[in-house]
Amino acid sequence: MAASLPYLASNKNVGVLFDKIASAKLPEKFTHSFLTTTIGLKGTNDRSLIPLLRNMGFIDQSGTPLPAYRLLKGHTNRLPSRVG
Repeated sequence: MAASLPYLASNKNVGVLFDKIASAKLPEKFTHSFLTTTIGLKGTNDRSLIPLLRNMGFIDQSGTPLPAYRLLKGHTNRLPSRVG
């Protein structure tokens, strides 16, 4: 059965999100405040990125980073989000 991912009004900041996660400190909780202040994504459409991270298994229901989130911090395992 296919995963049911949350609706994103815009996907333009998905790459930015993952780039910023790689360079930002590991939060105790990935909250709306962390998204706006540390990651720098302040738009109302960017709020839907938190449920996306939750559904992809990077954070749990309370916003606590899971082991998969820590893999995003490893620069050697990441592909560049933008090519060209």
